[in-house]
Amino acid sequence: MGNDRRQIELLNSLLLALPGTPVLYYGDEIGMGDNIYLGDRNGVRTPMQWSADRNAGFSRASSQRLYLPVIVESEYHYAAVNVEAQRANLNSLWYSMRRLMATRKRFEALGKGTFELLHPENRKVLAFTRTYGDEHILVVANLSRFVQTVELDLSAFNGAMPIEIFGRTEFPAILEAPYFLSLSPYGFYWFVLKPVKTTAINTSTTPSKAPAELPMLTVSAQRFAFQREVKRHWKRSCRTTCIRSTGLVAELEQCSLPKSQKQSPFPTRRRKTKIPKPKCYGFTWTTPRGFGNVFPVPGLCRGRASGPTANGDAAICGCPSPNTG
Repeated sequence: MGNDRRQIELLNSLLLALPGTPVLYYGDEIGMGDNIYLGDRNGVRTPMQWSADRNAGFSRASSQRLYLPVIVESEYHYAAVNVEAQRANLNSLWYSMRRLMATRKRFEALGKGTFELLHPENRKVLAFTRTYGDEHILVVANLSRFVQTVELDLSAFNGAMPIEIFGRTEFPAILEAPYFLSLSPYGFYWFVLKPVKTTAINTSTTPSKAPAELPMLTVSAQRFAFQREVKRHWKRSCRTTCIRSTGLVAELEQCSLPKSQKQSPFPTRRRKTKIPKPKCYGFTWTTPRGFGNVFPVPGLCRGRASGPTANGDAAICGCPSPNTG
């Protein structure tokens, strides 16, 4: 199949949909290649490719001691085609095979049902049905590498609606006329045929009873007048700290809060604290850069406050620290 993903999935779908017990050889679920240059049946008996580790994760022994060599061809190399890599990719062939096998287990018709082959005019399209009790499965497969169209005679299932199994997509209902389908290259469909639920239609000429009139809700003008009066009363008692809201209830709740819990809609302006200038008593206080402590240094202060010292520190006049006497 030339490592063609579409052909591999098509043949695996037919293997699981046709009558009989499907058999998958190890490595088929990941598209593992074969070494056709080995004699006898050894071409399909190469070590299973579990990971990209040494010997494809099959054995820790020396590669020369293996019964058969691992596949090292570039297209099927064990570093590219292995179970670990495909389990990490939700769109890999391994996940596709897992979904096919899980779907086959859901429908008993695919395992126990009868087989009926359809005969469309397009010989490149294979179509058949599987039936078990009230369960009907329709399988259509395009065996060509080009797009194909087909018309199927499904008059035995007139009135049923085909539902695509994998995507659960409803197709048009089946009628007496041949059913038309188009298929992509190497494409296939699995349909479950469900009977269409018909609803009873009243064909009597008796006019239906008119529905009773719905009661009308009226709001008197006194309610709005009361709301305006209450709002005006509470606005007088509210200060500017009350949050203005379009709703009456929110405004009343905010205005009824204590003064400490009320929020102001306007940002409060922080007032600057005015630091009184110290008086000079014959000592000079310096603040070394990078430190918050104040150290008294004896000196002569001329004026209310002296400027920066020689090393750039600020010096102000003040009283000596109590710790210094």
